Amino acid sequence: VLCPGGCSLEEFSVFGNIVYASVSSICGAAVHRGVISSNSGGPVRVYSLPGRENYSSVDANGIRSQTLSRWSASFTVTSRYKINIVPYPSIRITGHGSAPIAQLAKVPATYTKKKKVDIKEKQSTCFKFTAVLHMETLTFILQTYPSNIFRTVTILKSKKLGTYGTVVMALATYTKGSFYHKLFPLWASSYETVSILLMPSASFMLGKRLKKTPEKKTGNKGKKPASLGRSHCKADIAFLIDGSFNIGQRRFNLQKNFVGKVALMLGIGTEGPHVGLVQASEHPKIEFYLKNFTSAKDVLFAIKEVGFRGGNSNTDPGKALKHTAQKFFTSDAGVRKGIPKVVVVFIDGWPSDDIEEAGIVAREFGVNVFIVSVAKPIPEELGMVQDVAFVDKAVCRNNGFFSYHMPNWFGTTKYVKPLVQKLCSHEQMMCSKTCYNSVNIAFLIDGSSSVGDSNFRLMLEFVSNIAKTFEISDIGAKIAAVQFTYDQRTEFSFTDYSTKENVLAVIRSIRYMSGGTATGEAISFTVRNVFGPVRESPNKNFLVIVTDGQSYDDVRGPAAAAQDAGITIFSVGVAWAPLDDLKDMASKPKESHAFFTREFTGLEPIVSDVIRGICRDFLESQQ
Repeated sequence: VLCPGGCSLEEFSVFGNIVYASVSSICGAAVHRGVISSNSGGPVRVYSLPGRENYSSVDANGIRSQTLSRWSASFTVTSRYKINIVPYPSIRITGHGSAPIAQLAKVPATYTKKKKVDIKEKQSTCFKFTAVLHMETLTFILQTYPSNIFRTVTILKSKKLGTYGTVVMALATYTKGSFYHKLFPLWASSYETVSILLMPSASFMLGKRLKKTPEKKTGNKGKKPASLGRSHCKADIAFLIDGSFNIGQRRFNLQKNFVGKVALMLGIGTEGPHVGLVQASEHPKIEFYLKNFTSAKDVLFAIKEVGFRGGNSNTDPGKALKHTAQKFFTSDAGVRKGIPKVVVVFIDGWPSDDIEEAGIVAREFGVNVFIVSVAKPIPEELGMVQDVAFVDKAVCRNNGFFSYHMPNWFGTTKYVKPLVQKLCSHEQMMCSKTCYNSVNIAFLIDGSSSVGDSNFRLMLEFVSNIAKTFEISDIGAKIAAVQFTYDQRTEFSFTDYSTKENVLAVIRSIRYMSGGTATGEAISFTVRNVFGPVRESPNKNFLVIVTDGQSYDDVRGPAAAAQDAGITIFSVGVAWAPLDDLKDMASKPKESHAFFTREFTGLEPIVSDVIRGICRDFLESQQ
């Protein structure tokens, strides 16, 4: 590869050290390694290598490479070569960079007692040599080249030398001819031994699949293997990029590069983050959904393939944000239950539409909005900005966590990791909590004889229609039900069922009790036995009382005690239920928490009123 001169160091994206992930810039890797300089450029020889884990970050020659947990392919770059091979049985210490590996132990005594190579063997096609080199280099050669080159390779000694990695002393028998010509260029570059893939010290037989050396059982029994990707980072993320004429083609490409770096560092995977991409212009376009790609390699390719749409002179993120909140995060598109929904909005300059309203819509849908603003308007441009506080009004919470600023699109690498850390902070995603997934709702159902079996079925249908609106799960909304007469019966508690299907099925199966009406005692029973076990729950608690008559006991005291315990009460009365009792039980303001209908068929229109009331109270509690 011929690398041009005069390139800016900020243009290079490099992952790893010595061995680089194949997504890295080849010329950037060559500069980082010292094979060429950024000013002069020059020819670079590239060797393709297998993928690996744990690409390291090293600051060298003006470029700081980035870490990467895993990638499917690698490469290394060289210019001229230095051979670090010596004939059997002598040993020579090779160099690594400018620091000689002088402290490596001498050949062990057992080795010196080995049988010398006889004349016959020397005259045959089988020869031996001993070399000191990186374990990674040796492993790569054994994995890459056929067994007709080497007969056997035995590692005599290994030693870890700080930052230099694992160095080994190896004895090899090889076939004359092909070895020198095919392998010499891969042993080392002009400056340091090529590092390929870390493996434990072991003995290898060529022609067989390499086997791992069994690990000794030590005190590290509970130690887990290195994570493949950021499986601890769980989020469904939409990148909303600026595709307007305001940003232009060049900055659009720089924006895509930055998004690619963020996606790469996130560690996209089946169990980790999933990402999609939306382009904002006059007509927002979903470029790809969460379900389309579950590997970083595929996501990077998809990002690179996104074309510049152009559009209105200024960006319209409000329209695109609203479109994303409503259309992108659906189960059909790959959104996962219980995983935070996140939109990262990139704004180059300032928005030309109402992004505050879009932010409200996103919050209602449980979407955490991050704003990454680039190149804030200068004082002369402020008159053109519709709302200078647009960032604070659009983000999930105006607390500084959800806003991020970069001065321009150049040299953005240093901004990648801090943004990724924010996106992976699950506990900070406040807008993931919505009225639909963060509430405990108990239904207190009147089973007195005045209701009757057919009307009791209408009451159960009313309860079902409310319950099915919410996202019921073990980490989401929870539903419970108590039927009462003079007595009380817990039909099911908050912890009994964790799926919507099971909850709706058990509601339909509730048997009508028949009896008197003691609503006050039923409220106390529900607070004690249903809400008591979940008093530490982060969900907000609601009690919906459905009754058709006057209670024979006091309702005001038990209702006040329930409200003092943090339970919001909605009272729904039918037929002969006194309005005074309904208001005594209901939370304030009474007018929006107490409902009445003359007929049981009139319960259906009240369903939406109760749902809206629950969501309104939930949102107010989050302020």
